[in-house]
Amino acid sequence: MTEDKPVKEKPPEGMSKEERKEWAKKIAAKRKAAKTASKDKSNTDVAPSQKEKPTYTNPLSDKLKDEFKETLFEISVDRPNRVSARVEAENLKDVIKVLKEKLGFDHLLDISGVDALELKGADPQTLWAVYHLTSYDEPFDPTILELKVVLPRDSPEVDSVLDIYWNADWYERETYELYGIVFKNRPKKLEALFLIEEDIGEWPLRKDFPGYPNPYNAQR
Repeated sequence: MTEDKPVKEKPPEGMSKEERKEWAKKIAAKRKAAKTASKDKSNTDVAPSQKEKPTYTNPLSDKLKDEFKETLFEISVDRPNRVSARVEAENLKDVIKVLKEKLGFDHLLDISGVDALELKGADPQTLWAVYHLTSYDEPFDPTILELKVVLPRDSPEVDSVLDIYWNADWYERETYELYGIVFKNRPKKLEALFLIEEDIGEWPLRKDFPGYPNPYNAQR
């Protein structure tokens, strides 16, 4: 069964060319208003429960609350296989060790930086070091755990985890050169991965960097 097509309106007979133009403008405005009203109605017809953020569960969430009562905060299940938490800089390394040695999070996916300068609801004078870990064994496979460390913008420092995860080397170096986050007590020297020596200290992915966003990029 197909929907009936709307009847096409025709201008009254005997109209002049100018009158037909005015008539056409009024009909177009009428159709636009009707379309807008219909769209607004469809938006209000959505039940409040459909607009609410869905709730997920994951066994890792309860395990973290039990294992790290004093060191992990803001533990949440963001997706069925995504759990996030915040940790203080001084506790990061101890938490990472337990996650790997006791809970089986044997793979460091990445370390990245976040500049909270223009981030809604966040302290603009902070930078974040964000760690993503995963386990390939039950019961947490294939959950991804996100750990966030909030650091002061004027002295963003946190202990290196290179002696725990060998691949942290590249991630720490990249985050250092792009955000200026210093990873302390590394077994290797902390040096840039891509930038030349003259560019160190510019921190090009910080939002107060003169070229961020690129003023010559018309798509930005």
